[in-house]
Amino acid sequence: DLFSQQASPLVDGWQPQALLTEILLIEGFPLDSRVVPLEEGFPENVVWRVHHPDVSHELFVCLDEEIQSDTVDRLPSLLRAEDIFICLDSALTDEAKVTLDDRIRLKVI
Repeated sequence: DLFSQQASPLVDGWQPQALLTEILLIEGFPLDSRVVPLEEGFPENVVWRVHHPDVSHELFVCLDEEIQSDTVDRLPSLLRAEDIFICLDSALTDEAKVTLDDRIRLKVI
């Protein structure tokens, strides 16, 4: 099957904290940005909120292997129009990608 051979952009043994740092830099956030886990409202997944006073938008990042439907449902009410949600491409179902892409700024790795 064509898609089973699709390579992941992540190196073997990748670490969430290292990837999160790389995401910050790629998205233009300084290394001294405030990165906090959102525990309230997201018991199913680890969602990080990234904020810096010099950047006009916030990042929301989830590096879990699977993003639960409750998380997909809650994200649009949390993000402002200019905010960005970043996650692993493999963590979302096709249906969840369509749902989120219609309602928020979505980037996948």
